[in-house]
Amino acid sequence: MDAGRYDKLVRCKVPEIIKQEGGISITEIVRGQDLLQKLLGTLWEEIAELDRAIQQGADEKVQEAVVNAQELFRALYHATSVSEAVIERARHEKLAEQGGFLYEKDGTVCGTFLIEVQKPEGGRDGVGN
Repeated sequence: MDAGRYDKLVRCKVPEIIKQEGGISITEIVRGQDLLQKLLGTLWEEIAELDRAIQQGADEKVQEAVVNAQELFRALYHATSVSEAVIERARHEKLAEQGGFLYEKDGTVCGTFLIEVQKPEGGRDGVGN
């Protein structure tokens, strides 16, 4: 990493890598609500990185951003005391009830973008309302 102020959550081995490269890192351990806020902030940063990488067509950067976002979600599971098993079970239930966000049609990966729902009085709209 380049010298300078970062004020960001990093992976746990980053300070050691900085030291191996001859640098000095100043860190603090964060816990509880502070950790949750920093995890969420870092997740938003990764989502922005993912968006830029997709716009640039940079497949390697897309992969890196997805890997980082996935790791941040795992960290959020643990920081909130929700196990991956519980998340996976809920994910499978949601898949069974409403399907996934992607599917294949005519050999192409696609998704359904809902524009509008028209329903009779008192009817359900199928998206949780």
